[in-house]
Amino acid sequence: MYSKLVLESDLDLGGYDETNKKCNLSIVPLDRFHTGLEGNGKTIEGLCNTSIGVFGFFDQLYGSYDDLVEVKNVKFKNVHIEGGTVGVLASSLNNYGGSGPRYVDFSGVTIENVNLRSNYNAGVIAAHLYGADAKLD
Repeated sequence: MYSKLVLESDLDLGGYDETNKKCNLSIVPLDRFHTGLEGNGKTIEGLCNTSIGVFGFFDQLYGSYDDLVEVKNVKFKNVHIEGGTVGVLASSLNNYGGSGPRYVDFSGVTIENVNLRSNYNAGVIAAHLYGADAKLD
């Protein structure tokens, strides 16, 4: 059993500077995260990437085969992501070969004011869904 990332306050991740065409902060995605997210109604604002080819707040959401991974009660606002394979929540929901979560549940998730630029794959939730079932509420 894995624990969840729990937000206790809003996060301001800097956003995109239109004048200089760059992110105000350099953000690295949470890599191969084996858990979910409880947002507690908080906002993650200014998620930005212009330099990493594969990008999402979570690089990939993983878990064991029968795990239910939940992303709940969070708002993403003013998102700017450029790259190859990009998604706001994750670059991929990965159960390739039975190594990831079989079920991913997104409930109470709001995504507002998003700019995605991709030269390969892009998705507001995730760019790829490999062998997992996703539920959106």
